[in-house]
Amino acid sequence: MRRRSQLLLGGLLVLLGVLWLLDTADVITVWRWGVIVPLVVIAVGVWRIVTAFGGAKRDAVYGSVDTLVVLSDRHLRCDGAFEGGSIASVLADVELDLSGATPASPPVELSATTILADLDIIVPATWRVRVEGPVLLADVDVDDEVLDAGGAGPDERPELVIRAFSVLGDFTVRRS
Repeated sequence: MRRRSQLLLGGLLVLLGVLWLLDTADVITVWRWGVIVPLVVIAVGVWRIVTAFGGAKRDAVYGSVDTLVVLSDRHLRCDGAFEGGSIASVLADVELDLSGATPASPPVELSATTILADLDIIVPATWRVRVEGPVLLADVDVDDEVLDAGGAGPDERPELVIRAFSVLGDFTVRRS
């Protein structure tokens, strides 16, 4: 929640700065305190109301995940066969816990789109993880530590391929 508040405040400051710069450069004439300040106050008020009603939701995932999360927190957990799927999040915090999952048919593919959002994926310690795709002004942190898979060779371990698109957010993959 704290991260989303920081993102909102930062976004509002950037918007105000862009409007001010465009007004100063005589590109557009919008800089009217009588309009801008009430809009900022309304935006912050709407943000507080929306986040007050949206507590963290915890859901079980069976097979595949297909979810869109907007202005909310979401915790997903899979304890059986995992087939992949897609996660899209906008101004949200999402956690996908795959620590108890087994891949339905390796490699498992997951499409992950985050815009001004945080996505944390927890994978079993023996899985290989590959992240592909564009990341713009975002942090991507993939835990590279892989534990011994009990005699399985490097190519025999289950693989999770994450096709990521992230803008202004955090994307983290960590081991259980």
